[in-house]
Amino acid sequence: MFQKLKKGQVVINTKTEQVGKVIGFEGAITVVEVIIAQDKEQGTRTTKLERFNTVDLLPYVKTHAKTKSYTPYFDVMKFHKAFSHPVAEVPTAIAPLRAQQRADYLVEELVEFLWASVAGDEIETEEMINDLVRNVYKAMNKCFTKGAFPKEEILLHQTDALNDISYINYGSIVETGVNPKPIFDIIQNANMNKLGADGKPILHPETNKIMKPEGWEENYQPEPLIKKEIERQIEQATKKLNGGF
Repeated sequence: MFQKLKKGQVVINTKTEQVGKVIGFEGAITVVEVIIAQDKEQGTRTTKLERFNTVDLLPYVKTHAKTKSYTPYFDVMKFHKAFSHPVAEVPTAIAPLRAQQRADYLVEELVEFLWASVAGDEIETEEMINDLVRNVYKAMNKCFTKGAFPKEEILLHQTDALNDISYINYGSIVETGVNPKPIFDIIQNANMNKLGADGKPILHPETNKIMKPEGWEENYQPEPLIKKEIERQIEQATKKLNGGF
């Protein structure tokens, strides 16, 4: 049975499970301030305005509450399954060609990290990339000193390397002081909303390339939301250092 909603009421979208506060009404549409990312430990959240069909909304009660823990591995697995990327049901070594593809993804992000670190200065970026290339060869020679090993141990060494990458990356995040959970939630939400209304990827009819749904940039582009979240964390941390004032 349809329930009349009130301004300021917390509601949940029964189709998307998005939770937010009613801001206003536009005929059969309800404007809701939706929670994009939330950190219950810090008691903070990032929001944006959404417009939903009122019939899809219900008052938010405890029975709808779901504790969202920080589980990047399982969240990324959902993304891989949704977009038909490889998912191993049993621990399995990654084939050389796929390993090269995954490494290329990492290189692209490393270059962007270095470029961002010098505010996009081309000369400084090129100098840092040249240093990176030299270090790649240095690392390769270090591996060669260890010698070859049985193919049965490929998964072991891949797992060791990949988790070292994760550990080092988290160390870099620690050095920024930015809590990664709300940032990850923003990115995950953006990626999962690249699916079409039918819950499947939208493919270009000729190139078969995955396309973003209409309005994705305006509603889910991560950078503006990440900027807002970083500003919130800076403000919160500054208040804490100043004794809450």
